[in-house]
Amino acid sequence: MKMANMRLTTLNDVRHFKENISVLLISGIFVMLTASLDPKILIEIFNPAIITYVAAMLFVVRPLSIWISTIGTDLNFREKLLIGWIAPRGIVALTVSSYFATILLNNGYKDAELLTALTFALVFFTVVLHGFSIGFIAKKLNLTTTEESGVAIIGGSRFSAALAESIRDTNNEVLLVDQGWAALAEARKRGLNSYVGDILSEQIEYHLDLTPYRYMLAMTKRDTYNAHICADFAPDLGRQHLFQTAFHVEKDLEAFKITGGQKLFSPSISIYALEERMHAGHVIRKTMITKQYSYTQYLRERDDKSILLYILRADGSIEFYTPKVELQATAGDAIIAHISCKDN
Repeated sequence: MKMANMRLTTLNDVRHFKENISVLLISGIFVMLTASLDPKILIEIFNPAIITYVAAMLFVVRPLSIWISTIGTDLNFREKLLIGWIAPRGIVALTVSSYFATILLNNGYKDAELLTALTFALVFFTVVLHGFSIGFIAKKLNLTTTEESGVAIIGGSRFSAALAESIRDTNNEVLLVDQGWAALAEARKRGLNSYVGDILSEQIEYHLDLTPYRYMLAMTKRDTYNAHICADFAPDLGRQHLFQTAFHVEKDLEAFKITGGQKLFSPSISIYALEERMHAGHVIRKTMITKQYSYTQYLRERDDKSILLYILRADGSIEFYTPKVELQATAGDAIIAHISCKDN
């Protein structure tokens, strides 16, 4: 409390350090608690009476306490139900029960050993049951993150703002990230979600929630930086969900050995060329594919100078064009392309 009111500029760093230390200390406490247990206590957790106690805690006591404590909050019934089932029980209960069990045993209460067994039984069964059921129950209650094709675009520019706006219009999440405030001016003008910061910063996970974003497009004007972004996020998103604009200078592609993301759009094009097209008046347009107007007909009639950006599937998902993957569209899908204003 004292540090929080000192208005320290580095308080965020202190908080992150405290969180890391907490993980180490809590892990150590678990090791010490389990090391001090008698094997008989561990076997005792499968006693029918203890199992009945755990069931009462799971299905009566905990849901009731959550329901009462959340009266007057903005939580809906489904959220209260999930919290009542999954609410944490662990290190605090174990620590307190072990402490009081030791005191009671030292004072001659032999049954005090059951206190630790009860607590361990509660932790054991809740970890197992919650671990295997949380995903299923959350989906049934419609409280999971959707499978929508959220897109995080790294690099602020007129084109990236226009692309982000077109993605937002498909009802998919979109976010623009750039290190410069001025670079995101167009994004702010269009009312788009934006964030000023370095996406490769170690602290980015503390300030930016990337969970809703399935795809990441590296579209800055630094080719090597784009490749680094794709390489850094490959373990989290998978390389199939990482894209970058074409290298501005082809010789840099040969000199830079790091494996980046897939090249964006068809044909592949650099962010510099895309910006030039924007200044020349090119626009992003959507074309619906129907039974009467097939994808083959669209490809045959489109302008050769147009850039294929992505396909909006009938189910609302997005697939980006790349030079190496030939996408197919069917009736109900929409083709989003960057075309000349003369073709508009």
